[in-house]
Amino acid sequence: MIHRSKTDAAEMHPDRTDVWIIKSGSGTVIIGGEMVDTRPARTTTVFADSIRGGERYAARPGDIFNIPPDLPHQMLVEPGQTVTYYNLWVRTDRLPVAR
Repeated sequence: MIHRSKTDAAEMHPDRTDVWIIKSGSGTVIIGGEMVDTRPARTTTVFADSIRGGERYAARPGDIFNIPPDLPHQMLVEPGQTVTYYNLWVRTDRLPVAR
């Protein structure tokens, strides 16, 4: 579970799908677009200060966001607001291959 009281970095993962289930509060989710000012990480995740372009979606309790691998995404939180959500990781690099 993730609780945010401010906007955090944009991120993108080559090896997993994120599924966000909004539990409480509100925010804006940006999905897609171009990462701006990326920075090195010790994992396969790419972090950036923000996203240029992308689709914006209001995030309210009960909403579910399915974010595939290699797609930039970021949760924006307005000053004075908070959002809490479950973040489920589906590792795509470990899925069985259909034969």
